[in-house]
Amino acid sequence: MSLTSLFWAMASSIEEAKSGSWFLLEPLMNFIYKNMKNKGYTQF
Repeated sequence: MSLTSLFWAMASSIEEAKSGSWFLLEPLMNFIYKNMKNKGYTQF
């Protein structure tokens, strides 16, 4: 896989994420992050 096609694959997946799936994914990621933080797994 060339660097250019890799770049375009990333760019298109970012666009998809912005439009639909990120809207569903963000609350899930926040939930997981809070759970991990409560258990002391994260250093952030």
